[in-house]
Amino acid sequence: MNLISRLTDQSMRPYYWQHGDIAGSVYERLMGASLDGGVMFVVRPQTISALVAEIIQCRQGNVERQLTNRWPGTVTSIPCAVYAVPGGLSPTQSNIPNSLLGWRAPRFPEDLAIYNSSGQLWFFSTTHESNWFAAPEFSPPHFRESLVELVRDRPILGVDLEE
Repeated sequence: MNLISRLTDQSMRPYYWQHGDIAGSVYERLMGASLDGGVMFVVRPQTISALVAEIIQCRQGNVERQLTNRWPGTVTSIPCAVYAVPGGLSPTQSNIPNSLLGWRAPRFPEDLAIYNSSGQLWFFSTTHESNWFAAPEFSPPHFRESLVELVRDRPILGVDLEE
């Protein structure tokens, strides 16, 4: 099973749910935390993005691409290109959106997902619905406290944040 399929299957476990954007220093730290593992995003058919071309060129082919109608948080009737990018995206990269909900077609890929170095999904979004989901226990230790603060009041599926 390839990385994209494994990550999609993981999106069925309990996650904390939040509605709204992440911006500013928390968003910068979120993107920085992606460097510990990698990111995955969806390129819908109508999307034309210089960002995708730049990522593929910079990674010299170290990007997984799969046409699928399933990815974390979404099932659709129209297959889209889903990319997995090991090593994440730098928060200082000038052409990435400046907030989580900025990841929207047609200018940018959408539905950002972040996984750790063990290939465990710990964050994903459905940007067209302004939702995101998080599993702090799988996030990098240096970002976990920030993530727990973001989801503290929003448990889902009976999961208790208290450890």
